[in-house]
Amino acid sequence: MGYLGRRPETLAGVTNLAANTASSIVNSNVGILSNLQTTIKSNVVSAINEIKPGTIRITVFANNTARDANITVPLAGMLVLSNTKFQGYDGNAWIDLN
Repeated sequence: MGYLGRRPETLAGVTNLAANTASSIVNSNVGILSNLQTTIKSNVVSAINEIKPGTIRITVFANNTARDANITVPLAGMLVLSNTKFQGYDGNAWIDLN
């Protein structure tokens, strides 16, 4: 009874079950990561295809409230279109550019 009261065949079975379960988990996660990578690549390609050479695309907000809700930590140099006004962030405040 040197195997904690279990026969060696039982421990081998548990070991094999644990190894097979671990292998299944790894294979499952590899599939998930592969799908995620494909989705990210697709989204990046879509975003690049929307921007034509010689143009930029800035984020459009319905109003300043929507802008502030979506950009909680603005950085100097950011540009947006809020309602009908182009705005830039100067590091302290949003400034109307038109």
